[in-house]
Amino acid sequence: MDGVAANSSGVGQRVLRKEDERYLRGQGAFIADIALAGMRDLAFVRSPVAHARIRGIVKPAGRAQDVFTAADLINVKPITAVSGLPGFKASSQPVLAADKIRHVGEAVAVCVAASRAEAEDLAALVELDLEELPAVSEMLAARRPGSPLVHEHWGDNVFLESRVDIGFAAAAAERRDRGAARIADGAAVHVAAGRPGRGGAVGPPAGTVAGA
Repeated sequence: MDGVAANSSGVGQRVLRKEDERYLRGQGAFIADIALAGMRDLAFVRSPVAHARIRGIVKPAGRAQDVFTAADLINVKPITAVSGLPGFKASSQPVLAADKIRHVGEAVAVCVAASRAEAEDLAALVELDLEELPAVSEMLAARRPGSPLVHEHWGDNVFLESRVDIGFAAAAAERRDRGAARIADGAAVHVAAGRPGRGGAVGPPAGTVAGA
């Protein structure tokens, strides 16, 4: 911005891109370009709704061995978010949704095939029997009593509440004859890097698997 010095190591600093040339010249390498002997591709079946109970998942006839649900992932544990912050409510993120869907696009099954196209065709044949539940998409609405719960055992939709006093309390005490309230509503902010769109894994010598 005019009149504001750019931070030499952060916001506002122009950064020379180092990867553009190889992509512009068609010399870049992507996961989709990797081909190994016996490699298989994956395609996920994802929820079309934001909130639902899973009543059943029907695998395509004759291809059940190529479709995996949470029930097939024996000994695969969910990712559990924990924190030492006071009041933090722990939650678990299963690799594949097992009983309940908590957001649009949550993976409920994965299909394995010889090519990406075949895996996607197989995923399109998987049938989901869902009991759609009320959903909430606005932050303040999610805090109202009776709002649909993402995790029932929490009792509400607040996973962490913290308070910071940087002198406002003292200033307010001096101006008790004046009052103001303001509600700030913003988009979700994630402090971690974005997840890759595709990924791959090399398994035991008996075979390899590539994921999407």
